[in-house]
Amino acid sequence: MVDQTKIGDKIRKAREDLGMTQEVLGKMVGVTAMGISYMEKGLRKLKVEDIVKIAEKLGVESSYLLEPVTGQSVNTNNSASAFNFRSDFELGGQEKKEIEKKINDAFNDLFKDE
Repeated sequence: MVDQTKIGDKIRKAREDLGMTQEVLGKMVGVTAMGISYMEKGLRKLKVEDIVKIAEKLGVESSYLLEPVTGQSVNTNNSASAFNFRSDFELGGQEKKEIEKKINDAFNDLFKDE
């Protein structure tokens, strides 16, 4: 079973590191401040789409938010924080769809027993 509170803690930390309020993040991803609060407390089950959208708005990789689930961390070997970790290239539409499908499939596999 996935501990949603650990993912929520990552969201809260990334948001606070940016000096962003729950209300601002909520408006960016299309939910209320209360919705963000529930996510951060682990009271709202997150979908892959939620994680991808939130990560994008916070300027982090989805893998950073999923680290508590996957056990894999984002490797940053310099003084920059993980919150500034970004790819140096943009993916094409088809590549992005393929990656999103793989993430979605892997995420669904994690939750299929719940």
